[in-house]
Amino acid sequence: VNQQCLNIIQNQKITINSSPNTLRDFIPLNLVCQQISNLLHLKIPQTIINLGANRTSSLMRMSKEIAHVYRKNWNRSVEIQYDLEQVHVVSDFQYNSKILQKINDGKFEEEMNLEIKSLIEFCSAEFSEK
Repeated sequence: VNQQCLNIIQNQKITINSSPNTLRDFIPLNLVCQQISNLLHLKIPQTIINLGANRTSSLMRMSKEIAHVYRKNWNRSVEIQYDLEQVHVVSDFQYNSKILQKINDGKFEEEMNLEIKSLIEFCSAEFSEK
């Protein structure tokens, strides 16, 4: 997501460098911090815990969401580019999450959109040509 926001500012487009059908479990950083805070207060044995939103999304879907947030807040459209030869590449990504707290859909979407907007603002302030 960071790279896509930077691409919008520097190149006025989003470029997907692998298959747009690749699946990932995106989670807003703010919600990760909340979950870590929750973990600090729990008495659990030392173990490995995977945080996740349990909301798998393709790179294309996330790119479209980033483009939507940009269009909504800056009233500009961006093109999404990808290599057609990569479309049929199958990802071997597997994700197994232990969810500490169910993330309600409304809050998740709101947090994700706020994080995308914040990243674009940061990239614009730090990396745009002045």
